Amino acid sequence: MPAVATAWTLPALIERAQAAHPELEQSVREVEASQGRAVQAGLYPNPVLGTASPQMAGSISQYNVFTSQEFVTAHKLTLAQTAAFREVEQYRFRYQAARLRIVAAVRREFYTMLVLQRRLVLQQELAAIVMRSRDTARLLLEGGEGTKADVLLLDIDYDRALMAVRNLQTELEVSRRRLALAVGIPELPIGQVNGNLNVVIPSTNLESLRIYVAATHPEMGVARLETGRSQFLLRRAEVQPIPNVNLMSGYQRQLNQPDQNQALFQAVIEVPIWNRNQGNIRAAQAHVARAVAGVRTAELDLGQRVAQAYNDFTVATQRVEVYEKQLRPKAQETFQIARELYEQGLGHIDFFRLFQSQRTLIDTELGFLDVLEARLLAASDLAALSQWSDFPDGPPPMPKP
Repeated sequence: MPAVATAWTLPALIERAQAAHPELEQSVREVEASQGRAVQAGLYPNPVLGTASPQMAGSISQYNVFTSQEFVTAHKLTLAQTAAFREVEQYRFRYQAARLRIVAAVRREFYTMLVLQRRLVLQQELAAIVMRSRDTARLLLEGGEGTKADVLLLDIDYDRALMAVRNLQTELEVSRRRLALAVGIPELPIGQVNGNLNVVIPSTNLESLRIYVAATHPEMGVARLETGRSQFLLRRAEVQPIPNVNLMSGYQRQLNQPDQNQALFQAVIEVPIWNRNQGNIRAAQAHVARAVAGVRTAELDLGQRVAQAYNDFTVATQRVEVYEKQLRPKAQETFQIARELYEQGLGHIDFFRLFQSQRTLIDTELGFLDVLEARLLAASDLAALSQWSDFPDGPPPMPKP
């Protein structure tokens, strides 16, 4: 039995995404795997137990048992484990970055679908207006007041309006699937979404927002930790030539006349004459330099994204204000005047004036939806960059201007 389509709110969809998205499950397992590697990096080498017979010669044979242990010097294990724990923290930041990406994707698809729902309603209203206008034009033609050209033009407008309605219905169905995929549950039944299109975020300025994002974003945390991790790995490479010490002790039985009990002892170290880990040290030095540059690169990348989202939001907000203060009131006033004239005169010219004013009003509302959508998407990007987890309902973490 197919699942029943449901009306969803943005918080409910985000909650589902954070609970079910496979990318977040991957990120959690990567954290756990890095924790295991960090534990392993600090484990001491196991001792070796063995037995041997250096000489098998009947009555003068030798048999022994021994144990050996490698002693790690120069804090190699501590350095390796410290670097590994930096990696654990990096994966935790990557988890946060993945969560932000998923939430941002859900928001964008949610608002896209919310706008499509409203756009479809307006387009259906426009199609109904064109249909009524066409029917009225036919009546006027029959009464000798109109022309066939007027009817044909309205027929064309009606066909276009129906085509636009069908296209929007297709877009809306695709948007439902895109939203389900963004949540991470392709089969999630989505009937419609409920939310507010007129979302306003508190004012801020670009520079303070850029500084805030550079200080708090998980991508910056990953980059900064990479600098520390690479420095510990460089130190680990530098101490690699300091030899570890391998000590062996044991007991040997010498068969003889009489038998003899013998003690065994051996100390082994590697002498770093030709291989002093020079290549790995140079590579580690390069990694440190790359990590330092990576911090700056991450800061620049985030700064560009902040600037783009801030610009998009500012421009869209200005356009919204123009629609709210100028275009929409004028379109509504024009429609009221045309309707009054039509009701008074009922003439051919007044009918077309009324139709044109109705169409202008709907077109203005559709344009208003476009700028609202642009502002919503830009605001969603700003919310993701500033880690505004409960956007738009909760208080923002973004700095005030």
